[in-house]
Amino acid sequence: MTYPDSKHLDPLQMGKLYQEIIRVVLSRRLRLELHFYDSQAEQYDLGESQEGMEIKLDAWCSKTGHLSIEVGEKTQAAQAHFTPSGIMRQDNSSWYIQGDLKRCWAFKKAALQEFFKQARPPVIEDNPPTIRKFYLPIREANRLAGDYFELIPFVCEYGGLGEPHWESCTPCLLFRDGHCQSAGAKIRPTFLALRQQLERMQAQAQRR
Repeated sequence: MTYPDSKHLDPLQMGKLYQEIIRVVLSRRLRLELHFYDSQAEQYDLGESQEGMEIKLDAWCSKTGHLSIEVGEKTQAAQAHFTPSGIMRQDNSSWYIQGDLKRCWAFKKAALQEFFKQARPPVIEDNPPTIRKFYLPIREANRLAGDYFELIPFVCEYGGLGEPHWESCTPCLLFRDGHCQSAGAKIRPTFLALRQQLERMQAQAQRR
């Protein structure tokens, strides 16, 4: 799908970049290989991945203290009605992974649906109104999540040095001969490309 009214500079590209980061994290942490559906027809009819996992980038969750959980969408603001999406979409997804470049949570989709049904949080529409969502506080996310991942240690295996630079991570034992030898280094271009997109989004928001 395309979303001409989206506030994100390129939501589809950013989503794919984040998917690739999470794919590598899950492969290394759980030895789980994800296979994403590429065509819009497959994504619409089947789901996001063969393994039943949907991945969502939530760029501001660390700053806001909550996750924005999607429940409805319109491809254009002028459309009359929302269609179920996110955790309410009927597809093969049984797991819902959401987060930012620092961390992510893995939820059973049924657990999020049950929370939405029982807690009845306010439903919020974006501006322009193309997405319906509710806010899930981080404390509730920690309680509901089936798993939780800090992303930096998996992007940079050495860890403990804050955000990796890859060009000058001395005295890291994995930085040799001017290159990072970490298995996570292969997603460095993806990580940096997504971070650049997020920085552009932030700059754009500040100009408004």
